[in-house]
Amino acid sequence: YQFLDSHLRKANDWSVLQEYPLAFDMKNSSNIRIVKENEEIISHAVLKTTLIKTPYAVFNVAMIGSVATDPKHRNRGLSSSLIEDCLARAKELNCDFAILWTDLFEFYRKFGFELAGSEISMIIQKNFKPEDPRNDLRIIEGTKIDPQALMRLYNLHSVTSVRSVEDIKKYLYVPNSRVYTAWNKNNQIEAYAIEGKGIDLQGYVHEWGGNSSALLKTFQH
Repeated sequence: YQFLDSHLRKANDWSVLQEYPLAFDMKNSSNIRIVKENEEIISHAVLKTTLIKTPYAVFNVAMIGSVATDPKHRNRGLSSSLIEDCLARAKELNCDFAILWTDLFEFYRKFGFELAGSEISMIIQKNFKPEDPRNDLRIIEGTKIDPQALMRLYNLHSVTSVRSVEDIKKYLYVPNSRVYTAWNKNNQIEAYAIEGKGIDLQGYVHEWGGNSSALLKTFQH
């Protein structure tokens, strides 16, 4: 992972391996693609499949990421060959479609990718005051939480990726993540929110679960 860390995480004191624990798990090693020259890695991409559950269907999705080529070896079509190989692998795995996040729209369009979906960012002001303050809740920051409890809240969403308890346990320790949980007087968890994740989602509450009033109290905190 030294190649990826030196090209994608130069300014950080953690490894890309810690940031994407499922993609770089040994169980997914057959879906990692590299190009080597003189025994040195010069280009890389990884594919990770996941099941996406919706009210209409369950989709087998190929997620592609960590695409990087050494600057000294660019403009040789190396990244293109790896993307094509990842897409061929996705077909072998009977994936319904492939997704990736990028700002290089034209580069990926030639492989059949198109802009899709929508992204909504809501800014929470410092003086945010929910109508129902839920003063019966305690908000705790920390990762010492039963992942099964988080999974119960996460699965309340109508659209989710299918996760195991072990997956959630690994996600809890992604660097730069701050986990907040809301607990009632009976010491039952009612909501959670995760702010930050690696370098890509700093300053964002990108994942949450639970009932609305408990979530609002958590966001206020």
